[in-house]
Amino acid sequence: MTESTNRQPDNRFRRLLAAITAVVTLIIIWALYDSEFHYADTAKGQKEAVADYITDTAGNNSRHSVQPGDPLRVIASRKVNKHLFIFYGAGDQDNIHGLVHLIRGINGRYRPVDASLSPFPYTAGIHAEQLRVKGGDMELLALAGDDCQDMDAFRITYITSEEGTGAETSYEQIYQIEEPDFLWLKDLKEVREELGLKDNAQIRLSAKEIQLLDKDGNDITRQFKDPSISQGWGGGKGTAEMGLLYVLIGIVGGLGLILVRYLLYDDKNHGRH
Repeated sequence: MTESTNRQPDNRFRRLLAAITAVVTLIIIWALYDSEFHYADTAKGQKEAVADYITDTAGNNSRHSVQPGDPLRVIASRKVNKHLFIFYGAGDQDNIHGLVHLIRGINGRYRPVDASLSPFPYTAGIHAEQLRVKGGDMELLALAGDDCQDMDAFRITYITSEEGTGAETSYEQIYQIEEPDFLWLKDLKEVREELGLKDNAQIRLSAKEIQLLDKDGNDITRQFKDPSISQGWGGGKGTAEMGLLYVLIGIVGGLGLILVRYLLYDDKNHGRH
């Protein structure tokens, strides 16, 4: 039996080991990536994302946070490009409502990026907030409704100012309610067009309360006001960028590539002798 024949089983083993190393490296990289982007855009996935991200598991027991055991509801959701926004409500003592913002990864699943938390002073009503989307130039206005079946519309006040003048003007806009639970995401450019403003006009929501209206245009806000809710606070949560994860993925991929190349290169060297 020749030396070349003796080395053939060893060479086949090295190629097999190289293939196994490549597969294991890809599995580890995918697992690391999936550990961040792992929420599906389903009813179950959205609820898990909200519960995992919003609930205070650090044991702070702050009144202004959602505690373990507080009932959570996904009220409505909306997608804009690769961004997913979830409007939620918590059945805690401050009736906390807000938005959880997630971004989609290459695996088709989502990762939480940030969230808002604020007391919801109604038994049913409207939540409104402005959003500046991270990693892009989108500025959105979120208008969301929770159990709005007994109201026909709502009135919201905008405060605007134009660059260079500093003069402020208030505008009122009425929106019809078509379904009890909803989440609308309006680009601020669209809002400017609705109000007949210039493209450079600065818009912010008024501190005034949103007015809930019946079919005759009467203000019925008081019917849904909950006096037990403490107001005057608002909060948020943000997630750090993924730089460290990408570094770790790069290290794993680099080590795997080095090992695969070593096995295959050594295999070729053996074949020459």
